Amino acid sequence: MLVRRGVVFGSAFVSMVMTVGLAAGAAHAETVFGSSVIMTNRDCPTNVRSCVEADGPVGARLQPNQFAGGYGVGLSKSAALLGGASGASEVTFGAEALPSVKAASFSGAATRTGVSATAFRAFTYTGDAAIDFALVGQLHFLTSGHALSQFAYDDLAGDGHLFVLLSLIRVSDVTAAVGPGDTGADIVNSSLGFEDCDSGALASTSYSAKGLSAGEFNASLNLSQACGGGAIVLHKGDSFAIQATLQAISNRGGYTDALHTFNVQYDDAHTYVDGTQQSVGAGFLARTVADGAAVPEPATWAMLIVGFFGAGAAVRRRRMAPRAA
Repeated sequence: MLVRRGVVFGSAFVSMVMTVGLAAGAAHAETVFGSSVIMTNRDCPTNVRSCVEADGPVGARLQPNQFAGGYGVGLSKSAALLGGASGASEVTFGAEALPSVKAASFSGAATRTGVSATAFRAFTYTGDAAIDFALVGQLHFLTSGHALSQFAYDDLAGDGHLFVLLSLIRVSDVTAAVGPGDTGADIVNSSLGFEDCDSGALASTSYSAKGLSAGEFNASLNLSQACGGGAIVLHKGDSFAIQATLQAISNRGGYTDALHTFNVQYDDAHTYVDGTQQSVGAGFLARTVADGAAVPEPATWAMLIVGFFGAGAAVRRRRMAPRAA
């Protein structure tokens, strides 16, 4: 169970009142989504071997970081940067409100240029049967290549590097970090966007283009296993957030062009009825995964409050009733 809100009551009276309240309007979907991008551009002199050393980038910022996005919006951002560099990014929420993320960086002759874009959105599973949930992210990109070297942190002249992260995270983690009115810079500064299994994600998978030669590539990110192992099990009413992050970095004449899109899609073929290998069938997730996080309706809260008062009154009447001789 990923995110469930509920209360267990011992009183049959309160249980009856709760049932009435839920029937009147059990829950509504609270829209929780947003996007952010940060573009960075640093000097990387031609007389140094690598644009990054063990303790970080070697060059000073050529200009302030560029931001876009925010809570409750997508984004479209492109910029001509100093030193002959440029960056571009776009986040949209397409079919079934699933995120699509694009990013590209083109470095100048003596710059290290980076573009990191993130999209997040909350969903609620409404199907009656428990399922083993699966997503797939489809990626298409071009790169100048990333040279293999003896140091993991090397970013050499002409390199283009791509990193992609697809995760499920708790809605409460999103709403604790950002909310209405927050900008793209606020989201970046909150560090929302890079949650993986080591930093609290419910499920996560990633892809790196490090070591690829120059060329055009396709990749698929399959997400069907929870952090810690086992299936991603969803029960009716479970809410979660899908997070997709794409980072494109280039160094001294290199480029990474992932404007050809990272699309997140439901994977019906690898979503199973829980505990079986029976696929749920085409189109099932589109029908049973609703946009938004499930929260109780005001009527439900009112009925629950009435239930608490009613239970308290019943207890008081029992205590005050005369005892049989």
